[in-house]
Amino acid sequence: METPFSPDQFRAVIRSKGWKNKDLAKHWGISVVHMSRLVGDTDRPAHWNDAVVGLPRYAHLAPDLAARRSRVDAMLRKHPLPKRPGPKGPRPPAATTLGFSGDYRYRGYLTVGAILTATQDIGEMAEEGGRGIVFAVIDTGIGERYGVIFENGEFDWFLPHHVDACLAETGLDAAETVGYAYQGERALIEDFNRGHFGFW
Repeated sequence: METPFSPDQFRAVIRSKGWKNKDLAKHWGISVVHMSRLVGDTDRPAHWNDAVVGLPRYAHLAPDLAARRSRVDAMLRKHPLPKRPGPKGPRPPAATTLGFSGDYRYRGYLTVGAILTATQDIGEMAEEGGRGIVFAVIDTGIGERYGVIFENGEFDWFLPHHVDACLAETGLDAAETVGYAYQGERALIEDFNRGHFGFW
């Protein structure tokens, strides 16, 4: 079995294909925090070697994905799969509704305007000691998630276990941001560029 790529090898493959960590995290459907951990994990499962080597080129993403889809469709036509019987009985409850006790543990503590500090480097988003401001709190029905924007204008959404891993409360609030109404990414970036967020 192939050993995992080293963090430097993993980064090199990502960069050679024109990707940034935040864009690849979005493409793979994971958070930037998870992406950062994945890159630095020396015991990363071997299938991630296959995933990163098989990445389409970022600059040619649409045509590369279309070509890949065509190849897969051709394989399916050449090797059709046998029909399988449908599921029997009621479907089990979705896994996303199970095992999430404690996801409201920051309710009332992490509110819009709260200033956080990074306890470690978070990919390209924030260096250790960098500050972020909570710009939105979303109730998912099974917990809260927190939108955090950092001093360099990068932002992401964090679940409580992400907060535990790489962010810490400062006990401070950005006065001009308390009560901020998040209206989408474009408005957030415009507000940041206008100096709406005061980190210190």
